[in-house]
Amino acid sequence: MDADRVVAAMAYGEPNTDWARQVATTLDASFVLVLDEPDRPSLPEYADRMLVSRSRLGFGGARRVSMLLASEFGSDCLVVDGDGQHPPAALERILERLAATDADVVIPQRQNQSLWLDRDGERLDRWPFERLETLCAFAAADIDAEPDSEFDAQPGAFGFRSAVGPSLVPSDDGWLADWEITVRALERGSYETIEITTTPSVQEETTFSWADQRRKLLDIDDRLRETGSNGVRAVFDRHRDEFSPDARETITDAVMSINE
Repeated sequence: MDADRVVAAMAYGEPNTDWARQVATTLDASFVLVLDEPDRPSLPEYADRMLVSRSRLGFGGARRVSMLLASEFGSDCLVVDGDGQHPPAALERILERLAATDADVVIPQRQNQSLWLDRDGERLDRWPFERLETLCAFAAADIDAEPDSEFDAQPGAFGFRSAVGPSLVPSDDGWLADWEITVRALERGSYETIEITTTPSVQEETTFSWADQRRKLLDIDDRLRETGSNGVRAVFDRHRDEFSPDARETITDAVMSINE
């Protein structure tokens, strides 16, 4: 095992066990689990270390702990959602890209996403909101260049060097965590991207509620205004032609509601 490489996976309750075992036995790296309120908090035979929280960490809290643990135990680090959407081969490619470049951070780009939003029982494609959030991330980092149309700012995994890990950790305990990490990577300017394949069926198991989406946009709006930007609505207005008429209508409903 390469002691310099660490993979830290996080999960609420339990991870995808078959996936976690495969990652731990396939990748040449130390494997760390961060479990949020698990039913059976015992160290699996495939894990090298495990941290258990009996009080709710939340998505962002678990991501933060994962990053700090990985930074403590290795030099080339990778944090990842424990749901199993990232195949071991994709994780290996992230670590290889980190080792092959001088970049501090590797932001993987999922090529086959399946993102959904529930609005009063109606299932909507959440990609337009992800795109808006990406545009807001570049605005928050004060980057004038337009992100690629498929840029994935919230990929569920990040590769990074331990020396910069503490400076990347998110402050948000909720769904804004990966957005924050990307903003901090963009601000540093020392990042690389790599295209990876994921498992869409696993992604489909998580459906955002309309209330969660509005809350996320409100939090992003607050962050943008802290940086002197005019907020989410200003970003959307500048890029509204990127979106289809249906997407523009849905996003407008959400954006207008956060400014009420």
